[in-house]
Amino acid sequence: APMLFDYASLLCNKRKYDDAMPLLEEALRIQKAKMGLKDACVAHTLLRMAEVNVFKKKFDASLVALEQVLFISSSFDENQAIDISLCHYLLGITYIAKENHEKAVASLLLSLEMRKVQFGPNSVECAAVQDKLGKAYGKLREFDKALESLVEGEPTQ
Repeated sequence: APMLFDYASLLCNKRKYDDAMPLLEEALRIQKAKMGLKDACVAHTLLRMAEVNVFKKKFDASLVALEQVLFISSSFDENQAIDISLCHYLLGITYIAKENHEKAVASLLLSLEMRKVQFGPNSVECAAVQDKLGKAYGKLREFDKALESLVEGEPTQ
């Protein structure tokens, strides 16, 4: 299962999502059988599958996987290396696509706070979240917050 996951991740990095998904599905099947549902490897695979589904615009599938990641990760201590900020970022994108902008804002704000700690407030990672946050606020017609998010998301030189 680890080799399948690693190879699928390489394919994802090359944007070969159609080739990666069957490998991720098989890795997940093996991981669940060997380690059970509440395992960090299962959560990592589900997170990668959700990422693929977001890129392929399969938002129902991404939502299911992301909710499973959050459920699994809630039983771990903070030393488990699951990227919960990525999970909330992908949830925000998914909620925007599903036009649930209130939930998008909530997820993106969580992601932003985590990414500020991880990468620093002026990082590219935070700028990506700010961009999505601005779009979600715009859809909610909260234009002051949208503008603030978009301006804060501008990369500094």
